[in-house]
Amino acid sequence: MEYTLTISLPKNTENLPGFYFGYVIASQCGAAQNYPEVDDVNDFLDDLVSFSTNVIFNNLTYNVFSNEDDWTITLTGISNEGCVPYGLSINIDEEISYGAPFTSQAPTPCNDCQGVNLPDCTDPELSLPIDDGTYTVSIQDHTSGNIYTQSIEVSDGGVDWNGTNTAGVFTPYSVFTVTLQDDNGDPVTWTSGYVDYNCVRLTFTPTTDTTPDA
Repeated sequence: MEYTLTISLPKNTENLPGFYFGYVIASQCGAAQNYPEVDDVNDFLDDLVSFSTNVIFNNLTYNVFSNEDDWTITLTGISNEGCVPYGLSINIDEEISYGAPFTSQAPTPCNDCQGVNLPDCTDPELSLPIDDGTYTVSIQDHTSGNIYTQSIEVSDGGVDWNGTNTAGVFTPYSVFTVTLQDDNGDPVTWTSGYVDYNCVRLTFTPTTDTTPDA
């Protein structure tokens, strides 16, 4: 199966060398994580391609579009058999991360996930076209492999996760898959537009408040 991903990185050259702190590619067959010591975007991407080939991808290529402020990177690859790539997170230092999900060129039953991106430092609040009722919601962190479950009462399609016992879990450093089961234990599907979904591919965008202190 062919997958693509597009992500933009700022040209913050003040941090070079060592501009790239590291990256994580999360997938159904594990997470490839590395911390290359490079100061050139092409060297960084060469390392990413080399590191994830034969682990997640059979082959992987990239293109880089450059403007005055940013690099826009497109990754295209054929995944290894039985391996579904979920997303890429690039950490440009210990506190700032940029992430994006992989999308397949053709939907398959095991990858019919609706993409949702939320601001960083928020508990997941999803709006899904499902009936009111009590559902068991599972969220898998594809970096750690942990699966978190919670019983949630859904009203008007609102699936609101209570983050009391999952503080610090939902960050831009990973990609998450959300699935639901009804009160009979059956998987839940829903339709958005003309597409049927059975899961949510959840990512978070780093958000920085630049308002000057009073």
